[in-house]
Amino acid sequence: LATGSAILGVFCALDLAVLAAAWIAALVPIERLIARKGGALDPLLRRTCRIFLLGGTAPLALAIGAMAALAARRGAALPFDIEEIARAGVPEAWQSPLFALVGIAVLMRMAAVPFHGWLPVLLERGPLGVTVLLAEMQVGVCVLLRVGAALLPAGCAEGMPILAVLGLVSALHGAVLALVQTDLRRMLGYLVASQKGLVLLGLASLSRESVSGALLQSVASSIALTGLAMVIGALEARAGTADTRALGGLVARTPRMAAFFFLLACAAIGMPGALSFVSEDLLLHGILHVHPVLSVLALTAAALNGITLFRAFQRAFLGPLRRHLQGASVEALLFRERAFLLATV
Repeated sequence: LATGSAILGVFCALDLAVLAAAWIAALVPIERLIARKGGALDPLLRRTCRIFLLGGTAPLALAIGAMAALAARRGAALPFDIEEIARAGVPEAWQSPLFALVGIAVLMRMAAVPFHGWLPVLLERGPLGVTVLLAEMQVGVCVLLRVGAALLPAGCAEGMPILAVLGLVSALHGAVLALVQTDLRRMLGYLVASQKGLVLLGLASLSRESVSGALLQSVASSIALTGLAMVIGALEARAGTADTRALGGLVARTPRMAAFFFLLACAAIGMPGALSFVSEDLLLHGILHVHPVLSVLALTAAALNGITLFRAFQRAFLGPLRRHLQGASVEALLFRERAFLLATV
């Protein structure tokens, strides 16, 4: 609840001090919950949480403090007010370094290269019900557009091409590494990073279609990937593992779970009939007009994500039932699990 309220605060804030406070408040409860539930037994998880918290907050706080100080020097009555800062303007000489700070915070939050290492670790080792909150990408999108693009236009013009390249590298890097994973949770971490990279590429292209597609994709992808995380969590709770090498043939024992995994996989990769089909179409068309070569590579990343998910479905649910699962009691989805997954579908 605290994290959800803080995320809404980021969306609604018209004051940069409130925005920074909400940005930090959205991270601290997650970090504390992860550290409390898993960090005591896993030093790597605890260290990753601290790096994520510091790297995701310090650059944005520095950038906002500097913008407020510059606005006050230019006579702004309310130096943290977004409209006052836009009216006063940020000196052009300061815009590139300030945009770089905002960009670092956004890259860290969106698990983009070279700040991507924390997400697969947290999704693999942390409590899934908590770490799945990190799959959302709308907060990073909001800050990049509201602070970076709106208040620092000169820095945005210089920095967005760099973010576009980093977004593409993140999309391809995540897609390739997800393809070779055997643990479903770690696979999900790289898939989330790949999807976030595609969204970042769409935002950085700055065309109307690509930005609209990126905004829609950030919502559609987050919903589908959250549903997949819940299916993986339910599967792990029943089978005792999320490693596909120890799974197989579960469609006969848990047909509804298999159906939800398949439908959510289709939604995550943009199959016709899904919301992400529209968002990916807008996204790729917009990128094509601005960066034709990058659009082909982005399409490659999306295709690899589809191969990853359908291969994971085949390994986990199809084929003969594994011997160690034949005598095990693999229960069907509970009513509350079915209700939640039905809402995500």
